[in-house]
Amino acid sequence: MEQALLHSLFFSHSLYVGFSLAELIGFIYPEMMLPLLIFMYFDSLFPSVLVSLMTIYLLHCCGESLLRSTLFRLVAVLWLLFFIMLDMTLFTKLKKKTERLSVLFL
Repeated sequence: MEQALLHSLFFSHSLYVGFSLAELIGFIYPEMMLPLLIFMYFDSLFPSVLVSLMTIYLLHCCGESLLRSTLFRLVAVLWLLFFIMLDMTLFTKLKKKTERLSVLFL
């Protein structure tokens, strides 16, 4: 199980780097708007997957049960909220509102 988790971490990290590179290339060509949105979606999703996999790996190394772990439940709820917010910001009209808000914080 430990080796499978490490392989999953490496594979997720490789996908994250690939989608980040594809997103940067997508910014060069403005006619690629739909692929750019898809690349942005996965570029935002994979870091959160890495955090979830790292939590599972650490709990496994400590010998704790995932079903009874408060830390895993907290990470799962936060990841679910992140996933819902990511869908809302990238695929709804709220995107323009969040862009206006992000300009204020940058």
